[in-house]
Amino acid sequence: MTHPRYLITEYCGPDALREVEANWRRIYAESAQKAVYHSYEAYQAYLAHVSAEPARFKRLTFADAHGVRAICPLEARAERVMGVPTRV
Repeated sequence: MTHPRYLITEYCGPDALREVEANWRRIYAESAQKAVYHSYEAYQAYLAHVSAEPARFKRLTFADAHGVRAICPLEARAERVMGVPTRV
């Protein structure tokens, strides 16, 4: 059995959000379970008004031979775990 090969690409910062916009909108439009907080506009608003460090906001794209299949937004932050600030 042959397994598909995936290319994972990292994009960083608020400008990189625009680099994945077309794929983000396509994936969202094709989604069977749309939620407004998954929309491109929601992430634009998050970066503009909520994110403490927009430059540290990252997106990973997962692509195969047919194009980008998924986009995973990531942001490093600190959470308290058992009373200790921990990077997550």
